[in-house]
Amino acid sequence: MNLSVLFVDDEVFNSTGMMQYFRTFGFTNVAEVRTPLAAIDYIERNKPDLVFLDISLGERETLTGVDVLRAVHVTTPETRIVMVSAYEQYQAEALAWGAYGYITKPCRPKVLLELAQKVAGS
Repeated sequence: MNLSVLFVDDEVFNSTGMMQYFRTFGFTNVAEVRTPLAAIDYIERNKPDLVFLDISLGERETLTGVDVLRAVHVTTPETRIVMVSAYEQYQAEALAWGAYGYITKPCRPKVLLELAQKVAGS
């Protein structure tokens, strides 16, 4: 599939596992980053079609996924960003800042795959 997908998560198991899962379904343009600043840089340089962005990106980070969303919303409005978090309290803020969607963890990989397929078809 030609859709470019970025996974932003500080937990290696989550992002690497999702990349492998997506590749088994024909997604060839998938990448991962772990920190907020790396996410902002990657999104602004590469303008992926879809980003799955965790809210909490590590205890040592001062920026959150919502901060990343705010930073790239203006520069790359064509990128669809789906927030993925165990915390529901950020949903309204994320959607207000232009998030394409909000998925609560834990979630099945199939949910993310179906959303990506929907974006690819639009």
